[in-house]
Amino acid sequence: MNRRTRYRLSGGALAVLVTLVLFREPLASAGPLLWPPGGPRWATFVLVVLLSFAVPLMVGAALGEALAERGS
Repeated sequence: MNRRTRYRLSGGALAVLVTLVLFREPLASAGPLLWPPGGPRWATFVLVVLLSFAVPLMVGAALGEALAERGS
């Protein structure tokens, strides 16, 4: 694994971790709505919760790549 990939992965993981810490209360309150599975809107709600981590992941990966290029 090259340096840029490591920076991207660590930046994305760090951003997701920060998101989990900052939004732990809303995510914890969503837990009872996610389990047990069922209902017509359950899959949509699961996708919304999972996709809410996509933007922080992309931003963290982009910042990690920028740091990798700056350090080269």
